[in-house]
Amino acid sequence: NSLYLLGSFHALKPSDYPLSKAVNDAYADAELLVFEMAPEQLQSPELPARIAQVAVLPAGKNLQSLLPENTWLKLLEWSKQNPAFPAASLQRFKPWFVAMTVMNAQARSQGFEADKGLDQHIMNQATAAKKPSIGLETAEQQIALFDSMKMPAQIQLLNETLFDASASKKELEQLHQLWKSGEVNDFEKQTVAKM
Repeated sequence: NSLYLLGSFHALKPSDYPLSKAVNDAYADAELLVFEMAPEQLQSPELPARIAQVAVLPAGKNLQSLLPENTWLKLLEWSKQNPAFPAASLQRFKPWFVAMTVMNAQARSQGFEADKGLDQHIMNQATAAKKPSIGLETAEQQIALFDSMKMPAQIQLLNETLFDASASKKELEQLHQLWKSGEVNDFEKQTVAKM
């Protein structure tokens, strides 16, 4: 048997399609697809509400009280530049969730779309073709990965997301290009080695 391993970009640009012949041939040959999360869980309409439910701070706490002043001020500045995310609505959420919100908004501003992500694209194809697929992790495991982060790590994540926005934009474009070109060694240097 053959096993094909394809690194995924969870948000892509419309211009990234169609996929390469090598990817399409591997998909056509595959009898079973294995995703990070099973399609029925990732595409569940309840998932965003479940994530938001877990991400809400306990009663009596707010985001501003958890953050250093400079981080809160930077978030206020970001919120003014992104009016779809008023600071008052972010107050209810844990720092990890706010960091994810900022990252996703930044990616969208660069033309990356979650519904054009590789996972979604291949899941949609598999569903239409009734091709069997499973997930390596559950939605609960994915949510717990972020929610179990200690508060200093959550604040650090938000800090890095806010203060390194221009570097993050450049890095995302660079990773996108490396992914598209299949430069595995350079991609690994920019991700795994850095971590």
